[in-house]
Amino acid sequence: MKYLAILLTALSLTGCSSLSSMSNLLPKKYDPMLGSMYIGVKLDIDELSCKDSTPDQWKIAQFDAKRLAAYSSFRKDPQADNALSVEKNLVSAAEKPTICDNYLKIVKVRLEILNKAWEKR
Repeated sequence: MKYLAILLTALSLTGCSSLSSMSNLLPKKYDPMLGSMYIGVKLDIDELSCKDSTPDQWKIAQFDAKRLAAYSSFRKDPQADNALSVEKNLVSAAEKPTICDNYLKIVKVRLEILNKAWEKR
């Protein structure tokens, strides 16, 4: 009987640690600041054009994307890598005007993925 109690205690304690490590994979609760940052980046991207945008518009969009990536990484959000990718592709779009349109398309797709991941929280 003692052995059974010890075995059940050991199993239950191991189960708790497994559940806490798995909770990192679950979506985080809704964060209004993260949502606000997403909307800011989305509006910036919608205003960008590879031919007509000024360097200041690119800098503002890059800064907002950098804030989104840093904050989602700080929160350990499951979509942090995707947010970082938005920032990197936006920088590449500004640096490579010949293929800028392709990078902007990638950024828009990545933002859509972020939207789908975060919309039901």
